[in-house]
Amino acid sequence: MSRYAARRDANEPALVTLARQLGAHWCPFGPLDGWIWHPRRSGWLPVEIKRPERESAADEYTAAQRRFLAWAREAQATVLIWREPDDVLRDLDARRAA
Repeated sequence: MSRYAARRDANEPALVTLARQLGAHWCPFGPLDGWIWHPRRSGWLPVEIKRPERESAADEYTAAQRRFLAWAREAQATVLIWREPDDVLRDLDARRAA
């Protein structure tokens, strides 16, 4: 097991809560952080949640995550990367209230 397996990003609960408030269903499942289903998206989509300050960190992804992301690119599959609430709003086609 990777030494990163149990580590969760501190912003994950807030981003998942926001997604749920917007009508999404969240299923935590690897190799990324989880999968999201929302009526405005087609099917379940994988989601990786990262801390905003680690955007270019070399060790940002585990080997399993890098393999999955490479497969997704090759398959032209959508993978959502969330760092900030605006990422959730964008991906779930929502708008911020004034």
